[in-house]
Amino acid sequence: MAYSKMVKEKQAEFIHRETIGDLGFMSAYVPFVNALDNKLLAFINLPYLQKQNILRNDVTTWLWQSLIYMFCLFTSGSYGRYHFRSDHKTVANDPAKVQPNQNW
Repeated sequence: MAYSKMVKEKQAEFIHRETIGDLGFMSAYVPFVNALDNKLLAFINLPYLQKQNILRNDVTTWLWQSLIYMFCLFTSGSYGRYHFRSDHKTVANDPAKVQPNQNW
């Protein structure tokens, strides 16, 4: 269809709606010509995906959530490590502070 419009009817570009599965998009075809002799070499298809921004937003959201998760994991690990060391130092310095568990 694009070939007949551009070659036979001498249109400079051809734009129409296409679908792949459930994804609908606008597609533009433009000629690709040799700069020296202006001979037609090929046609270039330039799809315009309207849902590309939605996909980009989903990826951005996922990246931010991953960064926040890693920050929380790092913070909780550092907090736990600090408190483990401080409790360990207390017990190591004064063994009398250790109470045996009477429930055993």
